[in-house]
Amino acid sequence: MSDDYAALLTTLIVTVLAVGTIQTYTLMRRLGDSQTADVRRTVEARLRVLDAMRRGGAPDPEDLRAAHVSTVSFLALSQRNLSAYTAGVVWSLVVVVLGVQQVKILMWAGSADHGDSPNLARDSFYLVAVSVGLLLAEGVVRAFVRTFVDQRESLKPLHAYPREERAEMLAAVRHFHRTGEAPAPAPPRAPAEPAPPAPPAAP
Repeated sequence: MSDDYAALLTTLIVTVLAVGTIQTYTLMRRLGDSQTADVRRTVEARLRVLDAMRRGGAPDPEDLRAAHVSTVSFLALSQRNLSAYTAGVVWSLVVVVLGVQQVKILMWAGSADHGDSPNLARDSFYLVAVSVGLLLAEGVVRAFVRTFVDQRESLKPLHAYPREERAEMLAAVRHFHRTGEAPAPAPPRAPAEPAPPAPPAAP
């Protein structure tokens, strides 16, 4: 490895380290803000329950629901923050590995009689290549995951309806698209009732 090559590797490593450090802080901060918001909502709900009980009144059911969240569950990973947590962990590892490699390069460059050290040159090349590839791919992957999650959340209200009603709706939409005629009015349909509980097992 030549001095010029070591200088080029150092420039690339420092650049990726700067981006990786910013990304790690941003992602972990976003995860922390999300968990802090959950903690704040639960604490506020518990305060309202305490105030209602102190006044001798009945706590609001929504407050009771929100106050039931366990403090431990704030640290659990949900689909909402899994991608940010994963990306933050990956960037943390990249920063540590590149930092160690940069120290090795500096030690090589600072030695009075450094040899070619082909192993150091090869390892540094692969690490920098993988890190730059990650830098380019991370934004695309995270944008894809975020879009997928958002679209699935948007589809949830549709899936609250029974399958047969959704099929009728799609048939009416296709019919209107072909003919320009709206479907004939139908009598209102009562919402589906939950199935009755199963009878107790015989002793």
